[in-house]
Amino acid sequence: MKDGRAQLRNLKRNRGGKVDNAATLNDEILHLLQERNRYLIKFSVLNKSELKKFREGNYEELDVFYNTRENILGMVSKIELLISRRIEALKEDAVFTSSEFKNTINEILRMKDKIIKEILDLDLDILSTIDREKSKIFNEMNSIKKSKKVISAYKSGSPPPKLNEEI
Repeated sequence: MKDGRAQLRNLKRNRGGKVDNAATLNDEILHLLQERNRYLIKFSVLNKSELKKFREGNYEELDVFYNTRENILGMVSKIELLISRRIEALKEDAVFTSSEFKNTINEILRMKDKIIKEILDLDLDILSTIDREKSKIFNEMNSIKKSKKVISAYKSGSPPPKLNEEI
């Protein structure tokens, strides 16, 4: 992929000044697309790491996890804004987008789609893991609440309340 971009740059530089601008824009767009993918990979790696902790019952750094995710997504948004601006600038020189450039972009976008799918799958796993833990905690709280009622009734000498067997 790098050789293709170098050849594309050389080809465009040989055509004149306006082409240099388009070649620079092309390089910037490719760099930004790859940078976005790197941040998405960081996001995915973070999800995998935290999912492992969550499955072990370790939720101590949940706030840090969500803050880190937000920071990464903020960077992705900023990069996407830069990409949009570069594409708008490139539209003025649309004649200078080669099929090689388009193929490279398509390759990077396919990679992005793959990463995004992985992130979505991980997010579903994270949400279901957290939901299971919430349900477990909720059931434990209900059990403790009922136990307290029984103990309170026993201490007061009144008959214990009937327990709901649906749990």
